[in-house]
Parts: sequence; structure tokens; C-alpha cells
Amino acid sequence: MPVRFLDLDELNKPVGEVSVGGKTYPIYPLSVQALINLSVLSEKNADSAEQMKAQMETALDILREFIPDCGPAVFQQLNLTQMQKLLAFARDVAEDGLAKNSESPVATSPSTFPR
Repeated sequence: MPVRFLDLDELNKPVGEVSVGGKTYPIYPLSVQALINLSVLSEKNADSAEQMKAQMETALDILREFIPDCGPAVFQQLNLTQMQKLLAFARDVAEDGLAKNSESPVATSPSTFPR
């Protein structure tokens, strides 16, 4: 009887690309924590400069995870419209991935793990 095996590393490969500052970077699925942060970020309105700064830092954290090969200096040079579009793109990619993965069956394959 084959042993059930799920390779989670296979699910963390690039899911597309994005061009920023004339360079193309691979994009990766967001972690559960980044999805939570993205959800919270979209629900809150900044009432103070301190809250606005915290929201921008959260947004940068999400983008760093989404495009890990892109340095922080590139993100800090984005204008607000670019940042909003990139965050919306991250949300769309994450939602597409969630929908696709909810339809995927668990892989079954022979395993080399000891019994």
C-alpha cells in the first residue's frame, strides 16, 4: 500500500513575475501570516501618522515576502499607486492559489521514509 506524501516545498515555487524598476522578479505564494496581514491592512484606516507608518511597514513586509528577490530600496521607491496595485496583485494571486489548491487532491506516492 503506498504511503501518502505531501511535498509542501513543491507548493512554494514562483507563481508568476512582476516588473519593478525595469527588472523582472519571480513572485511567490504568500504565507498564512502575510494573508492575515493583507486582510487586516485592507480593513483598517489610518487615523494617525503612526498608524499610517505601521500600515506601510506591514505592506512592505507583505511585498518582501511576495517578491523576495526584490530589495527593500526598490519597494521604498514605489509611489502609492504602484504599491496599491502590487498589493492588489498579491491578493489576486493569493486568492487564485487558494482556489486552485482547494481543488487539488493530496498526492499519493511511494515514500522512502522508514516505517
